[in-house]
Amino acid sequence: NRSRGAPPDAGPGASRAGRTCSWCASPAAVQCSLCKQAYCDPDCQRADWRAGHRFECAPPDDARP
Repeated sequence: NRSRGAPPDAGPGASRAGRTCSWCASPAAVQCSLCKQAYCDPDCQRADWRAGHRFECAPPDDARP
């Protein structure tokens, strides 16, 4: 079972390969379509969105014109 709190060492990386979920630290399989933050599944992505990701989400610096 996954915990529903983000562990302190979980963080975004450069690609999904070899990344961990930003919410529960499980292996990542999906990512935010805007900022590319990694998640293990849509449930964790949805939980993080509700917990405040929606207020922090922005495209990566290298994707801005």
